[in-house]
Amino acid sequence: MIPLTLAEALEGPDKEHWIQAWKKEMDKIADRKTWIPSTDEEKTSQLVKPLKSKFTFRLTCLKDGSWKYKVRLVACGYSQVAGNDYHETFAPTAKFKSICIVLNLATIFNWDIHGLDIENAFLESDLDEKIYMKLPVDTYKESDGKPVIVQLKKSLYGLKQAGELFYKFMRSILTSEEIGMKCCIHDVCVFNLHNVETVETAIVVLWVDDIIVTGNSVILIDRIIKHIESSVTKMSNLGEISRYIGLDISRDRVNHTLNLTQVPYTKSILGKLGPNLKPTGVPLNPYQDYRDKNLGPENPPIHTELGSLRYLADRTKPSLLLALSLLQSGATNPTQLQIDGVKHVLRYLTGRIHDGITFARGSDKDNLVELFGMSDASYIPGHDSRGQLAFALFLNLNSGAVEAKSVKDSTVSTSACDIELKGMYLCLLAIIWTRGFMTELGFPPRGATVLWSDSSSARQLVTDFRIGSKSQHLTMRINAINQEVNNGVIEVKYVDTQGNTVDVLTKALPAIPFQLHADTLQHGFRNRPLQAKAKKVDRPISFKAKLKKMKAAKVRTLAHSN
Repeated sequence: MIPLTLAEALEGPDKEHWIQAWKKEMDKIADRKTWIPSTDEEKTSQLVKPLKSKFTFRLTCLKDGSWKYKVRLVACGYSQVAGNDYHETFAPTAKFKSICIVLNLATIFNWDIHGLDIENAFLESDLDEKIYMKLPVDTYKESDGKPVIVQLKKSLYGLKQAGELFYKFMRSILTSEEIGMKCCIHDVCVFNLHNVETVETAIVVLWVDDIIVTGNSVILIDRIIKHIESSVTKMSNLGEISRYIGLDISRDRVNHTLNLTQVPYTKSILGKLGPNLKPTGVPLNPYQDYRDKNLGPENPPIHTELGSLRYLADRTKPSLLLALSLLQSGATNPTQLQIDGVKHVLRYLTGRIHDGITFARGSDKDNLVELFGMSDASYIPGHDSRGQLAFALFLNLNSGAVEAKSVKDSTVSTSACDIELKGMYLCLLAIIWTRGFMTELGFPPRGATVLWSDSSSARQLVTDFRIGSKSQHLTMRINAINQEVNNGVIEVKYVDTQGNTVDVLTKALPAIPFQLHADTLQHGFRNRPLQAKAKKVDRPISFKAKLKKMKAAKVRTLAHSN
C-alpha cells in the first residue's frame, strides 16, 4: 500500500525502503542548492505568502519483478497567483507522430537510438520569480514549532512554471555553440543537426526529461550526450533504448525492424475493466448502430474507460480509433448498447495484448522513404446525419502508420463526394505538416506525395477542377486541394474500396476484412501476417450475379452435351 504521508511511511512494513528513498531525494535537493533560508523580515512580511509543500510516494515495478520506492518533495502549486508567482506555464512535449517518424527513420537507416534520463530534471532550472515555500511540518520545524520557510532558487516539482523552465533549460543546452542544433519549427521539442558537407545527421527528441538521441554519426551522438551530461547534475545514459514514455521498444538490427507495444499498460486496463473476457476478432459488432441515442435508464459515465482505451488507440492500436469515436457520443449518459460496446472493445483487446506498431526497412534501396497517405469517409452512417472522416500516413510500404486519425464530421455533408473531399483535405493538412517536418530533418520529399482515395468523383474534381452546377457549393474546398495538386505537393490517385486500408477507420467491418486492414495499419502493406493475406472476404451474391452464374452453367452443360 502506498502511503499518503511520511508518518504513514515510517509506520508501515516497508519503513526502511521509504527512509532510504526519502534520504536520496533530500540529498539530490541539497546537491542542487534548491533553496536558501528566508530572513526574519521575509518571515514576518505581509507580502510574503509561502506555498505549502508535501512528500509524494510512488511504487514502480521493474522488469525483474522488484519494486522501486520513490519519494519526491513537491510544491503545492495550486495556490500560486498568476502574474506574481508565475507568468508562463507552457511546457511542450514532442508530438507522438514526430516520435514515430524519428524512430521509423532510425529503423530504415539502422541508426543507433540512445535513451537519456535526467534525474530530478526540474531541479536543474533556475527560477525567475521570488517564491517562498513552507517545508513539511512533520520533517522540518523551527525551535518554536512553526514551519520552516525557505526561498526557492531552483524550480521544484509541482510549480506551475516548472515544465516550461526546464524546456528552456534544455533548449539552451542543445542550441548552444558547443552543439549547434536547431529547434524544428514544426515541433519545438525536436532538435536536429544536419551537416551537408560531412553528411552527418543527429536528432534529439524531448519528452520532458525523457530524451532520445539518434543519428548516423556515432561520434556526433557521443559528443551531444557528453555535453548534456556535463551540463546537468546527474544523468543516466540508458544505452540502446528499450522503453520510452510507457512504450516497450524491441528492435532487430539485422532485419531492420522495430516494434512499439504497450503490453504492461494493456494488461493493467484488462485487469481493471475486463478481466477474464473471451477474445473476439473485431472491436465492434458491424451489424450494430452504436450511435443510437434512445436513452433508457440512467447509467454511470464511461469517460474513464474510453480515456484509458484512447491512450492505447492513439499510440499502438489505431484499429480502436473508430470504435472509440462512435462510443464517445454516449460517454456522459451511455445506453446499455454503448456499455456493451466498451465491453466488446475490451474483448477484442484481450486477444491483441502483444500487438503494436512495426517499423521496417524495405528491400527497395532507392525508395527507402516514400511518404504516402490514404483518406476515406463514410456518408450518413446509421441514424446520424454526420459522417466519419479518417486518414493514415505511411513512410514506406513496410512500416505501419506514423499517424492515423478517425474523427466525426463537424458539419452535415450534402453528398458522399462532399464528405470524401473533407477526408481528403484532412489528410492533405497532415501531409503538408509531415513534408515540412521531414525537410527540417534532412529528408526532403523527392516529388509529390501520393494521396490515395476510393472516391473517383472527388479525385476528378480536385484533379481536373471541373465544377458543375451540382458541385458549385464545394468550390472553396476543391480549389484548396487543387492548388496543392498543381504545386506538386500531392498527387491524388484512385484505389479500390477493398484496397483502401483507412476503410477500417470509417465503418465497422466483418472479421476478415477488418483484420486485413488493421494489420496493414500496424505492420505495413508488406509485413502483414500471412494468414491475413490468405483469407478472402465472403460477400453476398446479388440476384444478377446468381442469374449470370446459372446461365453460364447452362451454357457449359449444352456445350458438353453437343
